[in-house]
Amino acid sequence: MVNTDLVAAALPLRFAWLAALVVVVLVPVVDSRAAAADTVWYRTGGSESREARRGGKIVQYDNGGLRVETLAGRDVTIPAERVVRIEYDKTKAQQSAEEAFAQGDFGDAYRYYRVVLRDRDERRDWVRSRVMADAIRCRIATGDYDDAGDLFARLAERGADLVYFEQIPLAWTAAATVKERIAEKWLNRSEAATVQLLAASHLTRSSQRDRALALLRGLAAHENRDLARLASARLWLTQLPTATESDLVRWKATVEKLPERLRVGPYYVLGRGYALKKQYEQAALTLMRVPVQFPLHRDLGAESLLIVGSALAELGRADEAERVLREVVEDHADSLAAQEATQRLGQLRGTP
Repeated sequence: MVNTDLVAAALPLRFAWLAALVVVVLVPVVDSRAAAADTVWYRTGGSESREARRGGKIVQYDNGGLRVETLAGRDVTIPAERVVRIEYDKTKAQQSAEEAFAQGDFGDAYRYYRVVLRDRDERRDWVRSRVMADAIRCRIATGDYDDAGDLFARLAERGADLVYFEQIPLAWTAAATVKERIAEKWLNRSEAATVQLLAASHLTRSSQRDRALALLRGLAAHENRDLARLASARLWLTQLPTATESDLVRWKATVEKLPERLRVGPYYVLGRGYALKKQYEQAALTLMRVPVQFPLHRDLGAESLLIVGSALAELGRADEAERVLREVVEDHADSLAAQEATQRLGQLRGTP
């Protein structure tokens, strides 16, 4: 029997993720997962919605809902949108991934998640989908939108894309846009509306811009209203130069209809619209939501803070503007936003 603790301790911390792979390959698996009871917390719905709990074995969790075999032997399906949280037995690699993620080590977390996905003994499809979604979060945090998009397309193939819709790696900034051939691959790979939205968002800056805009317009009328609103918000990005104040009022109303978890990109576009119309206070308030509420979206956070700094400067709040711009330079040093923030700091200080 391999001592897994010794395996992990023998490796430097930055290679600790390899220990999980050694464990997967060398350690005989005692599958307690099959016997362990899962617990689901969910909203009951109705006029007096409350949170309820149900124990048993989860056998399915996808766009069709969460199906659980209860401890009493009943088969119950809970609508996916009502699921609040789940407790279930996790592999050592998945636990290590979550620990690394909590510490902000997204590269190691991603490698651990890949170990889980290679583990043939993890046969629970719904867990594998959940791990894919967590891996996407890691890739968004590290700015790898190619891999994030591939993983999301796989989620769509598994019929779990709407369960984890907030992980869709849409292109809201130039820095997040993938190469045209990558986005075209997604477009040709799947007819799922979510994947079409994903691909179109990345193709608006390509030679296929007209095709992408046509796709977005079609998706803006989709029966899934959240998907339709996201498609509309992505179209706003192309309409910023000509947007009117009445457009901004309409956009704000649309954003407020979205679940909070889907608002990161729409907040960014709306905030930019306010800045262009010189509504600087509103721009700063809207754009600060991006880095505060969605810290994993570092590309959007950097761009948002850059505009916030400029808006504060326009409001005559030079000290606050300088603090925000310094944050861009220090915390997003490898971004294009940091280069521009450096220039604006020089202007604030009266230096070339």
